[in-house]
Amino acid sequence: MFTKKHTPTYEAVASEMKAMSGRHARLDRVAPAPASVDSASSCSDMVSAAELESKFQEFFRMGAVVAIGELYDEGMLGNKEAVAEDVRDYLDSFGVAGLDDIRALGISGPYLEDFERMYAMPASFPPAA
Repeated sequence: MFTKKHTPTYEAVASEMKAMSGRHARLDRVAPAPASVDSASSCSDMVSAAELESKFQEFFRMGAVVAIGELYDEGMLGNKEAVAEDVRDYLDSFGVAGLDDIRALGISGPYLEDFERMYAMPASFPPAA
């Protein structure tokens, strides 16, 4: 069914962003703290740690939304045969740890109800035959 994926760390994503410097010129470096006013002006094309953190969070937000779409595409949400633990583990690999994270993504209406049911189910649902 789903395999638990390793959630990359902030450092791993920052390293990946640095490696992509040719395509994403503004994401290739984290700006060091300027030592003087002169050096501060030379850092104008660098991204601050706060901006990089924001990009990191947006990266995971997009991944989580794609993961939710994949769950619906595979028929795993709204399906009583789905194993709640597998779905929760899959979402957790994208940084979605619970209903608060689902709501923060802007999920609402009947889609939110599917997640409320999924998170309310015991981990062993459906019962072993």
